[in-house]
Amino acid sequence: MPNVTFYFEVHQPMRLKRKLYFQDVTDFIDWEKNREIFNRVADKCYIPATRMFNKLIKTFPELRLSFSFSGTFFEQAEKFRPDVINEFQNIFDTGNVDILDETYYHSLAYLINQEEYEFQIKKHREMIKKYFNYSPSVFRNTEAMYSDDIAKKAEKMGYNGIIAEGWDKILQWRSPNFIYN
Repeated sequence: MPNVTFYFEVHQPMRLKRKLYFQDVTDFIDWEKNREIFNRVADKCYIPATRMFNKLIKTFPELRLSFSFSGTFFEQAEKFRPDVINEFQNIFDTGNVDILDETYYHSLAYLINQEEYEFQIKKHREMIKKYFNYSPSVFRNTEAMYSDDIAKKAEKMGYNGIIAEGWDKILQWRSPNFIYN
């Protein structure tokens, strides 16, 4: 039987206040809206899913999962629901879960500014080390965006692999079911 690893992206964007740019606003983040949405998602998805995964791993020890977390997810989890962080730490502690590195803000910084891109990746590494005491060896760019240049940069930053979108137009005759170098 082939090995299959399920991969999940965990991201919560920061919702902004609905103020016009010329109004006097010192904090653009709508913390109440973020709290409301985060709590709803935590209760309907994060908590039930992580508990289900924990049970499944105990029942099927061969089950493997991978998670990619954005920094904005952890900022909100820390502020609103630290219990969600504990649930993800619990399934990570099973040894059946891998964590991928990505950009901290789940951004498209690669397309705009290379210094910002590297800064966000380093900030993300520090966050994963803080919450899981782990250093990922596989990189996942925002939305699995890929190019050979992105792969070279990931390799230069010490990653052993990169998750890429399996888009037919790009893959052409190649299968998305293989590892490529």
